[in-house]
Amino acid sequence: MHLVESSAIDFISYEPVTAEITVTFNSGKRHVYFAAPRGVSDALIAAPSIGAHFNAHIRDHYRFRRIE
Repeated sequence: MHLVESSAIDFISYEPVTAEITVTFNSGKRHVYFAAPRGVSDALIAAPSIGAHFNAHIRDHYRFRRIE
């Protein structure tokens, strides 16, 4: 799990066995995004603006489920 500096996202983690990215938002909500290549997670973590990168490359591009 990576703690990131973002106004929208607190943590990002990647599970290589299942190819899932878990995003923990500042609101406390957690979403898991399915069938995401490792490079997508790496690019998100390294992005200068994590929120903008998330919106452009992950949100609405991968199926997800909210984790309660």
